[in-house]
Amino acid sequence: MDAQGNVYGTTLQGGKYQSGIIYELTREKAGHWKETILYDFPNAGDGGAPSNLIFDGKGNLYGTGGGGAAPATAA
Repeated sequence: MDAQGNVYGTTLQGGKYQSGIIYELTREKAGHWKETILYDFPNAGDGGAPSNLIFDGKGNLYGTGGGGAAPATAA
């Protein structure tokens, strides 16, 4: 949760590519929550299956992803 009360989280699956998302929940009037997808992990290459998030001292979010494309090897 940030200083304004917004909640941040991840999903292991789901999103457009079914590889997980990073989302923000913002409280709206009447107590309802609005979801905003901050990042939608592509099928491969960006990791997918994101982990927990942490804030640094400036309010930036950090986390890790699992999987992703294997690096190319030279023959």
